[in-house]
Amino acid sequence: MQRTREPDAPVRSRLVVLPLETVQSALDRAAARLHGSPAGVAPWHFDGAGLGTAGGDWREADRIVVPVAFNALGTQEWRTVHGMTPAAAETFFAEFDRVSRDLLETLPSYRARPRAHVFVQWGDLEWDLPCLTVGRVLKVSASRRGAAEAMPYFVDDLEEGEAARLPAGPIAHAGDLCGFVGNLDSHPLRRRLAAAIERIDPTGSRVRLRHTEVGPADARRDRYLRALGDARFVLCPRGGGLNSARFFETLALGRIPVLVADDTRLPLESTIPYREFVVRLPEDDLDSLLARIAAFERQHELEHASRLARGHYWRCLRFRHFFARALARDG
Repeated sequence: MQRTREPDAPVRSRLVVLPLETVQSALDRAAARLHGSPAGVAPWHFDGAGLGTAGGDWREADRIVVPVAFNALGTQEWRTVHGMTPAAAETFFAEFDRVSRDLLETLPSYRARPRAHVFVQWGDLEWDLPCLTVGRVLKVSASRRGAAEAMPYFVDDLEEGEAARLPAGPIAHAGDLCGFVGNLDSHPLRRRLAAAIERIDPTGSRVRLRHTEVGPADARRDRYLRALGDARFVLCPRGGGLNSARFFETLALGRIPVLVADDTRLPLESTIPYREFVVRLPEDDLDSLLARIAAFERQHELEHASRLARGHYWRCLRFRHFFARALARDG
């Protein structure tokens, strides 16, 4: 069986992270304008350690990183939580872009060299802010139809390598073929997926669905991770955003994600061989779940795929590792 080589070392480009104090006043004004809405702006702390810098002078940099996180809930939550109609959502999105643009226009670097900037758009919002797309945008809910590059959902208790919290042993020891644990109501696709599973596995012997549990947060988190580890394949349908933290948690555990999100773009797609350890299930062919899992098992050595999944997560998709690769290369 052909083995996948390690990703090439990133090609470094000079970058500078703007000091937070250069944008703090404008950031405070923008945050006040967006208060109580499904969007906001907040400081983003990234020191650029381990990356080539331009001595702090943005005029000498190839890339200028803006220390602001442009945050927004997904449009599904705009409707269900904030009661917005589609027209109201479009109006608010235009306002969010206007507030963000006003903030950026206070930066001399943005006015002089907008295309050199790197922006981070957090949250589940699938729409790209127009004022950011003049530069390079990294976002967790990145659409294949948009201009933004994808970045991972960063999972705090996995970032520090807390192996004790990861109960999963070898993938061959997992008792369930396929499983899901979480909220089935965060997007209509999840209910459609549950209905498909009832059709193709009416006894529940091959696909195990578990709802989000209640109880103390730490205990609930441990049970959640243990449930993911109990399955060889983990269903990762889109939720409020185009992807979910579950996809990255599954990789960290060395399990095989079954990604159900046609429009999502994955981080570092040009260098990470996702096809070697991810099953894609088209949204219009949910009943083919078991057939696609069977095909993956025929075509891949499961233990090798598990090692690839875990290895690429730990080496490429944790916070500092991801940004070292994403920001050190030319976009």
